[in-house]
Amino acid sequence: MNRSRWIVAVMASLLSGLLVACGGSPAQAEPAADTAALPAQIADTVDVDVLKQAMVGRFRGELPCADCSGIDTDLTLNADMSYQLSETYLGKGKPFVSTGKWNVVDGTRKIEIDYDKPGQGRYYQLAGKHLQMLDSDGNPVDSKLNYTLTRQ
Repeated sequence: MNRSRWIVAVMASLLSGLLVACGGSPAQAEPAADTAALPAQIADTVDVDVLKQAMVGRFRGELPCADCSGIDTDLTLNADMSYQLSETYLGKGKPFVSTGKWNVVDGTRKIEIDYDKPGQGRYYQLAGKHLQMLDSDGNPVDSKLNYTLTRQ
C-alpha cells in the first residue's frame, strides 16, 4: 500500500511539473528573430511597426525597360526609413543611384519611396519575399512583364 501511494505521489509531482512548465503565456514568447519570415506572417492590413520591420532589407531584380533589355534594380530599405536605389539600364552604361526616404502607405503592405518629394514617389507592394513594383497611382501594373524584386 505504501508503494502505491509513493507511485501516485511521484506521478502527481511529475504531472504538476509538466503542467507548470507548459503553462507559459503567449505574451512571454520571444519575437521572431528572422525578419525575412515576417512577410508570410502578416495580413493585408497590419500594425505599421511590424510592416516596417518586415520591409527592411535588400531587394534585387531586373525590371522591364522600354528602350533597353532591362533595368538591373537594387533597392535597399533601411530601418531608419531611408533607402538607396541603384538602377542600371542594361547596355546603357553606369547605374543611376538615388537615395531618400520611404514610408508605409496607410498601414497596408504598400510602401512609397520618395513620398516626401511631390510627384516623384514610387510604389511597391510586399508579396511574400518579394516587392512588386506598382504604377504611379499605387496600383498593380497591368502587364504580363515581370515587375518583381526579390529579397536578398
